[in-house]
Amino acid sequence: MTSRRRQAPDEPLRVPTTRVRHEHGKTSIAQTAARLIAEGLAEHHDAARKAAQQLGVGKHALLPNQIEVDQALHEHHALYSTAEQPRALAALREAAIRAMQWLRPFSPWISGPVLTGSANEFSAIELDLVGVEAKTFEMFLINDDVVFESHGGATTGTGIAQALVRYDITFDDAPVEITLFDSQSQRLSTFPKSSYRYDRAQLDEALARFSLK
Repeated sequence: MTSRRRQAPDEPLRVPTTRVRHEHGKTSIAQTAARLIAEGLAEHHDAARKAAQQLGVGKHALLPNQIEVDQALHEHHALYSTAEQPRALAALREAAIRAMQWLRPFSPWISGPVLTGSANEFSAIELDLVGVEAKTFEMFLINDDVVFESHGGATTGTGIAQALVRYDITFDDAPVEITLFDSQSQRLSTFPKSSYRYDRAQLDEALARFSLK
């Protein structure tokens, strides 16, 4: 019977070469994805795929998730960004608070880079409304003379959104994307824990996290 060699207590842990290569590949992809986002050449949801294509890695490569890409984006800003990124983030956060106050009747949630702090001048404010009738919301926009574009979605006779409906508007010179969900469970299934939009906050929490009054 062949005995298995035990590793000596002071012998360094040997990590399989394939695992090291995969982790190194994920890191490179995340860093490249962060650069693409910072330069306005990709968005969070497709940055890893575009980065992998740019690096020429195989289609079966292990890609970083959106949280890992967002972390790499924070590191990229810390290393390469000038004072423009903090200024852009502050302006977007102030506009986001005003937009949430305007949308208070619909109990909006904020998520994405403006909330996490990785936003720059290419970012949009991303807000979510849950259980809001699409027709009611469109009438709200029309009554406030807000120009908007809508994307996707389907409604029942009651007007409750049964698929994702997104409205793109400009608020205080900032781009805002407002997505309607029919339920909290639909939102959680759309943005799981690996999504850069999993973290979210309502108005009071956003004010506290942004250190705004």
